[in-house]
Amino acid sequence: FGAAYYGYYEIGILVAPFFEYATQSFIPALVSLIALAAFYYNALTYYKKNSYIESLSSGRKFQFRNNSLGILSRFGLAGEMANAEWKLIMRHKKSRNYFFISLLFLLYGIMFYDDPAINRGGPVNGFRVFAGIFLTGSFLIQYGQLFLSWNSSFFDFYMNRKYGVKALLEGKFILLSFISFVILLLTVPYIYYGWEILLINIVCLIFNLGITIHIFIYFTLWKPKPMDLTKGALFNYEGVGLAQFLLIIPLMIVPLIVYLPFSILMNAYAGLGALALVGVTGLIFRDTLLNISVNKIQKNKYDIASSFRQEL
Repeated sequence: FGAAYYGYYEIGILVAPFFEYATQSFIPALVSLIALAAFYYNALTYYKKNSYIESLSSGRKFQFRNNSLGILSRFGLAGEMANAEWKLIMRHKKSRNYFFISLLFLLYGIMFYDDPAINRGGPVNGFRVFAGIFLTGSFLIQYGQLFLSWNSSFFDFYMNRKYGVKALLEGKFILLSFISFVILLLTVPYIYYGWEILLINIVCLIFNLGITIHIFIYFTLWKPKPMDLTKGALFNYEGVGLAQFLLIIPLMIVPLIVYLPFSILMNAYAGLGALALVGVTGLIFRDTLLNISVNKIQKNKYDIASSFRQEL
């Protein structure tokens, strides 16, 4: 549909002769019926030959899968927690869906960067900064909104360890940062619309990792909801509360509060510089900002644990 919208090719033109001929002759309908019968016969024959599960495999085969990201193990205990979180994402359907949806969000860049109204403000403007925050933070938005709910089934395990909660938060921070960096690399082709887009996205990533991620963590700790990862992902709103709907406000407003004053009083690049400076400051004081969330969990850990023990 995108190719048709931008005029690369029309799939309707390609298939039109077939349908036009079908209105004049019975041959296309006959060919379609024969093909359908052949596929049906092939599937039926296969299932008849493999009526038992044991017959689908020849001999005993064992397959072990390791979904860990080896590079994360270099960060010690927090890195191992990040690896465990990644395995959780890949193992369960709901978390996998959130991950792949965040990748699909990258396609929104076409809408942002190809719109003349957005580009009217120049190569660097508030709309493109908004797009940069949105694209580089797509995984943070999707997966991070249920920050602690993903671990609701075994939160007691972390709570009863001396550094369990802190290691859990550090591991999540590392994983969110790593995947956000990978997403930044996936946005590189958008330099087709101008090299300034890459600059904007780099600055927005720095701001997301320095500031936005801590805002997300703190807000999602407000009455987190339990979630059963064994359930399907379709129409499953477990773990979603009021905080998840309110998160969009700081995500979109805070960067513009930093960017717009410098952009208006000086120029757009000064606004980017302010975003980068604030983001770098957040990265420098990462441990201090994380400790705020750790202390909040420690203070409310019994209420959180009690909430997670509720039956879904």
